[in-house]
Amino acid sequence: REQLWMAPRPDRAAPVRRSAAIAMKAARQAAALVTILACGAPALAAKVKEALPHGEARSLRRGRRNVAALLGVSGGTASPTNNEVCMDSPRDWKSSTGHPCSDYVSLNWCTPSGKYGSAWEHSGEVAALTKSDKVSAFDACCGCGGGNRMTVVQGALGAQECKEGEVIRDEQLCREAAGKLSAQFSMAAHWPVGHPAGCHVDPQRQSVWLNTHSEGNSHGGYAPICSVAVKDTAEEDAEDDDDDEDDDDDEDAAAAAKAAKEAKEAKKEAEEAKAAKEAKEAKEAKEAQEAKEAREAKEKAEREAKRKAAIAAAKE
Repeated sequence: REQLWMAPRPDRAAPVRRSAAIAMKAARQAAALVTILACGAPALAAKVKEALPHGEARSLRRGRRNVAALLGVSGGTASPTNNEVCMDSPRDWKSSTGHPCSDYVSLNWCTPSGKYGSAWEHSGEVAALTKSDKVSAFDACCGCGGGNRMTVVQGALGAQECKEGEVIRDEQLCREAAGKLSAQFSMAAHWPVGHPAGCHVDPQRQSVWLNTHSEGNSHGGYAPICSVAVKDTAEEDAEDDDDDEDDDDDEDAAAAAKAAKEAKEAKKEAEEAKAAKEAKEAKEAKEAQEAKEAREAKEKAEREAKRKAAIAAAKE
């Protein structure tokens, strides 16, 4: 697949230039990937990704998964991380027979990998879909491989928000985030002052609180806890494919614009050449007409002179 993707395309205006650019990009990716895989440092991977332009960061992400697959390690985001939490979406999901996500998990009707559980055949759950939005348990329930998966991140002390993600405002999610941070969830309350809004933790990461007030206020003794949506490999591949299509569209548009410009310039040159030719022909025609008129005038003058000479001779 990668060889086909990297091969020059016959419909491109400059396949050699494109191949050279891809080769240079692959070389930079390879150097970065070796460092990342050797060190195993996510922070370094993030820095490398941030340092690259959008297109190269996207290719780096795809290349990391491909190289990781060859080396037998995880290159995607399918496996949960230590700081990953999940929330059923929608939270109050129920099947067409009225069973929530908790029933699907406790009754072994599904598995976390998104497959039917051993007790499914005897469950009597036929549709397993809500009547309204037609969302299946495999899409809505975390215990069935669905739901919204998020990574818990901690912001800076005194900040109202994190550098990435959004501040957690759901109590159940805040409780799970506290566990991921090895902290104790203390309580949820409505504090207009004294606490920042949403889920937050103390400097020692011992206690976590949830302020249900919409604003709260900044406090140097607390740090916000945020969630960052996790994208699985399929979503990233879909984004990569969309970006590749966008790149192809951009290249096609650039090629079309170049062709249109060249056609316009060629048309202009042809019109200028035609105008120059017509001007030359007009000039030559004018000069020929003037020469003809001068020759006729000369011949007329010569005939008049001969006539006068003949009259004078006759008189003599």
